[in-house]
Amino acid sequence: MTKAEAGEILQKEYDCRLEDDDCFDRYGGCDGCKNFALDDELNETMRIAIDTLKEVKDMDTKRTTEMSFREAWFQMLNGKKIKRPLWSGYWAWEDGTIKMHCRDGQVIDIRQTDNVSYTFDNVASRDWMVMEE
Repeated sequence: MTKAEAGEILQKEYDCRLEDDDCFDRYGGCDGCKNFALDDELNETMRIAIDTLKEVKDMDTKRTTEMSFREAWFQMLNGKKIKRPLWSGYWAWEDGTIKMHCRDGQVIDIRQTDNVSYTFDNVASRDWMVMEE
């Protein structure tokens, strides 16, 4: 069996498992996958690979529910306060700029940040959320 054929089998089996999680366990795979005689070692390797692919898909689904700064920006422009999950403070659009409300009560105009690298690292993050009031 070539790597390409094995890859096709893996993809078919992955698609099958996404539709019916128990398909592989109950039936040894869908009809399209049963055509191939796999030894136990390869079968186990494929099972691990399929589970890994499924975990990655689950991670991708979680990622799509996260908020990029672009989305957070529009929330701010609509009057919402935004933050990252571990923050006590928040950012808000005030007086024509982003104001960073720090946990110690300090309010800093984003253009006056002392740590540009940290600020841009936050902007590049994808875990923004609207602050519940």
